[in-house]
Amino acid sequence: MTKVTEKTVPLSQISPNSWNPKDGDIARSSRVNKSLSAHGQVEPLLVREIGKDEYELINGYHRLMEMRSLGWDKAVIYNVGKISEDQAKSLALATEDANIPIDRLLASKMVDELLSESENNLKYLPYSEQEAKAMSSLARFDWHDTVLSEEEAPSNKAKGDKRRMIEIPSSILADWKSALQAFGGSDTEFLIHLLGDYANSEENAKLSSVEAE
Repeated sequence: MTKVTEKTVPLSQISPNSWNPKDGDIARSSRVNKSLSAHGQVEPLLVREIGKDEYELINGYHRLMEMRSLGWDKAVIYNVGKISEDQAKSLALATEDANIPIDRLLASKMVDELLSESENNLKYLPYSEQEAKAMSSLARFDWHDTVLSEEEAPSNKAKGDKRRMIEIPSSILADWKSALQAFGGSDTEFLIHLLGDYANSEENAKLSSVEAE
């Protein structure tokens, strides 16, 4: 097990590595900058020791870059000691893949609730005003505004299976595309999340109806 030491060091002692597995996502950098400005550093940078008072970054590239751009001179680090570059790369991948991706729909609902409470909450969010409004719009999407119908699935007529057909108004598609841009990701991934949310809402409605009876 890797031994980790927490301490505060000058940013000048921390160097980025040359094999960062993340790209220089401008939107991500903007969110990190906004978060650091609003909340300060809430998560230490993960580094390895490469010399006396010299450290190489393992995880936290965007945070390091934005700390520098904000004019910070110190940061809290988790130092894993003098490990090899191969070990550092393995640790970088392990820590990145251990992060559970944010659920876009749940995040949108949280943003909508926060903005409904107070527009002032926008300054504490890592999103721009445009992104936050797109997310809020997504959270308020009403599936019953769509045109729904059911028909037998052609490949399963003998089994009597049903296929749900959904016609989506262009105005709603525009909101989806705006929210999709705010998050990134593929159209397919986004629609899977949306359809999953719809399925859950339908199931919850059925359960409520049964309980009422």
